[in-house]
Amino acid sequence: MAAGLTMLGDLKRPSCSACHEEDLECTYSYIKRRPGPARGSLRRTKDSSKAGTSSNGIDDACTSSTDFCTPEINFSVQDSVLEDTLIPVDPQHDDVALPLTPASLFWGTLSSSDSLNSHLTLEQRRELTQRFYENINPSFPLFREDTFFSQLENGIISDYLLSIIHAISARILGPVAWWSQDILDTSLAYLVNTVTVETWNPTEPLSLDNFRTSCLLTFYGFHQYPGEKAWTRIALLSRKAYQCGLHQIDSAENRDSFDWNLISDDRIEDWRHVWWCIFCLDSYSSFSNATPYSVEVESVKTALLGTSLHPDGNGSTGQKNLCFIPPDKAQLWNTVEELRRGPPEYYNFNLHMILTTFLKEAVTIFRLQKQNPSNTLQERMSSLGESLSAIRLALPRRHTEAARDVLGMESCAQYHARLLTIFKLHISRLLVCLPVGLPDDPQWQPRWQQNLEVCCSIVSTIQHWDPGYLFTVDPAVCFMVLPVLIILHLHSLNSGNSSQKSQEQLSRWKNILRLFLQQYAVSWALPRFLVASFDKFTCIMLGSLHAKDIHQTLSHFHGPLHQKWLKFLSLSLDTHDNQCQGTSVGYSSSRGETFAMTEMVNDSLYWI
Repeated sequence: MAAGLTMLGDLKRPSCSACHEEDLECTYSYIKRRPGPARGSLRRTKDSSKAGTSSNGIDDACTSSTDFCTPEINFSVQDSVLEDTLIPVDPQHDDVALPLTPASLFWGTLSSSDSLNSHLTLEQRRELTQRFYENINPSFPLFREDTFFSQLENGIISDYLLSIIHAISARILGPVAWWSQDILDTSLAYLVNTVTVETWNPTEPLSLDNFRTSCLLTFYGFHQYPGEKAWTRIALLSRKAYQCGLHQIDSAENRDSFDWNLISDDRIEDWRHVWWCIFCLDSYSSFSNATPYSVEVESVKTALLGTSLHPDGNGSTGQKNLCFIPPDKAQLWNTVEELRRGPPEYYNFNLHMILTTFLKEAVTIFRLQKQNPSNTLQERMSSLGESLSAIRLALPRRHTEAARDVLGMESCAQYHARLLTIFKLHISRLLVCLPVGLPDDPQWQPRWQQNLEVCCSIVSTIQHWDPGYLFTVDPAVCFMVLPVLIILHLHSLNSGNSSQKSQEQLSRWKNILRLFLQQYAVSWALPRFLVASFDKFTCIMLGSLHAKDIHQTLSHFHGPLHQKWLKFLSLSLDTHDNQCQGTSVGYSSSRGETFAMTEMVNDSLYWI
């Protein structure tokens, strides 16, 4: 029913009878609300001007632009933070003075009818929804492509979640001009830090919406505010998923314990999307900071996407059509072959999950070799190399070709999803063939030369990336590019590589990878930091290096955001306007931004 309309319509969609007669836009709200102000808000009192408050009635201690002193607000079925606390900006009245402090945004100074997207026209909402569907959802498939718009129409995706979809779409893809950018950034940052999952059972009302909201904000927070808080949010979300049994959706023994037997097949598939998105978040968090995973692959009994919806030869669906990731990494190739018999629209994402599982094992061995090396770990890595070869041979014949299969009617979105799987294959191979042991080992130098060939394959794959489809691929790909840049730079400084032609080639490869990161850096903070850290690394590493120098340098790299690596970068460098001088811990990029690297480890990325 339209705002201000007193007569109740017949509740039909997309427009009720009352709104249709009055020629008004009809909107429905699916969030039940308690009467009174939102939880965590303060009522304005008569003595608000007394000591301890500022002239605008807000506590002076709460006007900092970096710290929120409001109570933590958790998203629940009854409450909607966005609807009660965010200020809409009329694009036709940009001169309106708006408060920009977090306190004025989140202390209940707004009417309950205000929401983040209330000022948007219907056409603007449709455009932002379409952009999310075409760009962000393919990179983080929280929603099924075949049911996304029908779920919007039927209210399965709430207005609350939809407003967050609109905000993230505008912030990442544009146009931000439809909002005040300061308020949009501050609002999203606040929500990322406060919204949590409160459901205890997947059968609860709006529990799916609750998980989706938390997943989407956690995804946004990981790439926009990297650091300890982002990792903690992912860990809490993963444990909540375990608590609700998202890892046991298709377990014959345990599914009834979590009431999955009470949920329809269609809704079960929605929950599988949520689980595999959490699986990705947990993997990327551990990849970046070199810590153990929260999700154990051996504990997962949730089928891959779409496999339960694929009919068998008799035209029916059943348990036998479910496809799982095996606990034994040596059997991953068998799952790859099985996927070829499944629905083609999910093939690339499911293969992406298999390769992520392989990378989890490779990164774990790489981390343990840094922390507690042993011959057993070398044997595990050698065995993993054989498993990777089996996976490559189990792929369709033309899958690893970098060119788009135009004759096979491969769409641009499918092509870039396939490029991501090729990229992950090469990254896996790079980890497997990295030299281990000391430089005097006879195998050290051949393996060091072998990883240069792998880096060449990675650059060749990235050369085919179309910037127009960049956001259809998860930006987490960026922190997997950084180690390739580091290795290429070390090769360029290798004392045994003095050929000018070779140096020119290495320089071109580094430039391609750096430009790739900069494409993502336009919208995401994590790639901006990765570019900054690589630039700082190139200022530290100068002159000719021998094998023992390369070995010593690589010993510092446990992960792009690992504390040892960040401390190594801040030893004796201060870069201002890309000039190396002095001794400090800061770095200023060519965009005029200053990163406090040591602070980022303890909290998040700060702009000074």
